[in-house]
Amino acid sequence: MKKTKSCKFFIVPTLVLIAVSGFFLFVFTRSEIHYYLNQFHADWADTSFKYVTHLGDGAIFAFAIPLAFVKNLRWFFVIACTAVIVLLVTGVLKQFVFQGLPRPSLFLGEETLHLVPGVKMHTMNSFPSGHTTAAFAFYFVLCFLLKNKVGSFVLFILAAFVGYSRIYLSQHFLIDVTAGAILGVICGYMAIALISSWKWDKLDVKFQELKKANA
Repeated sequence: MKKTKSCKFFIVPTLVLIAVSGFFLFVFTRSEIHYYLNQFHADWADTSFKYVTHLGDGAIFAFAIPLAFVKNLRWFFVIACTAVIVLLVTGVLKQFVFQGLPRPSLFLGEETLHLVPGVKMHTMNSFPSGHTTAAFAFYFVLCFLLKNKVGSFVLFILAAFVGYSRIYLSQHFLIDVTAGAILGVICGYMAIALISSWKWDKLDVKFQELKKANA
């Protein structure tokens, strides 16, 4: 599967976001950054980010994979493969490599933070942000599939909002989210590279024939 020019509208702003985040992470501690960002809150933001964060749930794959199967085999395997890679990568890193790292509510103390009512606070396995990884991986591969410049930038905005929602809700530090964005794009690339050599034209023809036979 070849790259499309539209993907630069996802990749370039992602690289800028990572660079800016990296600068702040180099200059300030994760606690200083989190306290600073946590002071900016509002009722509308509490409500919005409580739901926006679900755009990075693993459930997005559970919802997207059946829809992709209806579309064609190419979409199905790209998205399904992305889901598997994200699950394996985040699972290994969170449960084994960086197991036990405290999240903001535990590390800083809930009493020092603005927390959104109704949001269950997690306390351990902070690094990396699984929601951010899933969001950047999922929306990145959609850039390859949709091949639309405006759509690619919109997908970046969605992924970025998911990442910020994890900080806003005090579920993760900036470093967790930044790492999640990097891992997400890498996971997306891995999924695309893994199946790029498949003979899609023949597979799509067989898939369409199978659908007609079962209709």
